[in-house]
Amino acid sequence: MLDDILKVKDLSAANSNMLRELIRYHAIDVGLEAPLLSVAPDHVVIGTKDGEKIISCDSVVLSVGYTPNALVSADSKQRIHLLGDCEQVGNLKDVIWAAYDLCVGL
Repeated sequence: MLDDILKVKDLSAANSNMLRELIRYHAIDVGLEAPLLSVAPDHVVIGTKDGEKIISCDSVVLSVGYTPNALVSADSKQRIHLLGDCEQVGNLKDVIWAAYDLCVGL
């Protein structure tokens, strides 16, 4: 787990600044160093420095890196969809289209 949302070598400053501004503007709660402990139909449980925290939700989006964990997705009873660089390295347009195709099929 990382202590920052964008610990990427050679990341464009413009991309980094824009993402941080959008997160601030939309008041998005970002959980850093907070492992996902469980997923239920109406909430998730994450680990924090102070213990477990329950977050009410109807959807979960995780950004977990480039390497998919095939064991987690194969053993899970949850519907897990691999998308983006962990499936095939590409650009932003590629992942947007892949996300669109995934959502249409749900």
